[in-house]
Amino acid sequence: MHGYVGDLSLEQQNVLNEFRKRLTKVIQPKDLKDDYYLLRWLRARDFEIDEAEKMIKKSMIVRKEMQLDTLVKNYKTPEVIQKYYPGTFFGYDKSGSPILILRSGYFDRRGLLQSVKKDDIFTYGFYVMEKAKILCQQQSKKLGRTIESITVIDDMEGFGMKDMYKPAFTLFSKLVPLFEDNYPEMMKNIYIINTPRIFYIAFGLIKPFMSEKTKSKIQVLASNYKSFLLDYIDSNQLPKALGGELVDENGDDYCSTKICPGGEIPKSYYLSELSTDQITDDFTTVTVNRRDSLKLQYDIVQPITTIKWKFRTDRHNIAFGVYKEIAEDDGTTNQVFVVPLLRRDCNTLLEEGSYICRECGKYVLYFDNTYSWVNSKKLLYDIQLVSPCDQDSKDLYYSISE
Repeated sequence: MHGYVGDLSLEQQNVLNEFRKRLTKVIQPKDLKDDYYLLRWLRARDFEIDEAEKMIKKSMIVRKEMQLDTLVKNYKTPEVIQKYYPGTFFGYDKSGSPILILRSGYFDRRGLLQSVKKDDIFTYGFYVMEKAKILCQQQSKKLGRTIESITVIDDMEGFGMKDMYKPAFTLFSKLVPLFEDNYPEMMKNIYIINTPRIFYIAFGLIKPFMSEKTKSKIQVLASNYKSFLLDYIDSNQLPKALGGELVDENGDDYCSTKICPGGEIPKSYYLSELSTDQITDDFTTVTVNRRDSLKLQYDIVQPITTIKWKFRTDRHNIAFGVYKEIAEDDGTTNQVFVVPLLRRDCNTLLEEGSYICRECGKYVLYFDNTYSWVNSKKLLYDIQLVSPCDQDSKDLYYSISE
């Protein structure tokens, strides 16, 4: 297979050598020496070195801003995700790659989106991918050879009309490219099983947001999927329900004490709806016109400054995210979103959040209504800027509205 260690054309080897030189001051020395690591970024951009360089530079900024290197160690999974998200790493395939088993047919998408903020879902997604990296590193050390990708088994049994929930598809459309851009070539195989007819409608809705490389790794398996999986995974690494031999301590053939079965999320986890007493006189009121946006720019001159926000709209949602402006060597400016740009249901829930600016620079809180052809949005917001030593914010920052 071209583009991999041991199977590079002369042209690809030359590109790899040049890529390594360009990244001397961008990535860690251990990664700079790792051909497997560098080639993942090059394959993701078809060995277009300029595009691969932009991709990895942007990803390194995201890693630093979101502290991804310590996420697995420091992250506390929200209880509702821990109890009801039906996805777990379980076993290894015959080549040593970790296996992620998903029971998407029993995933309460609507309930989860009403129980946590969308940013929490993004953070958990990063947590899963960081955990996958660590498992691959552990396997590489154990086996004495490089393991750089994972196998996914996605069980769609139970998927039905209740799962055709538009906000979940919208969120998925944002998640996929984000993970593709920060974890290139991490998916080795994606096996989808027990697919009802309606699955193909859902799949048609999400396919446009996947890269061709990701789509090429997806296989929708027929009813004989158990024998197919055993060609690639030993039986002692699979639950009995999937053709393996493992059961849990309760005799459950899906090992439900280890692989979360999902299920409907109790309404007790739902976030409280917006009430009028959640708005105070301190909130600034503006109108964001249809097809328009609002940018609040902050020049942060002291590291470890926290930006806190609260906002709501009188009706209809609005998109919100936070980006950092990065000056490139060629004089251009790049925008790197450190808080994903997502439509926020702030007409029903008060949107609250914060971001720690670990480096000085320009950070922009971006309210986006450009997608709305009809509705202007009345936006009420409160922004607080807190220094690490609680100095007067007026001495530390200034804001410019655009």
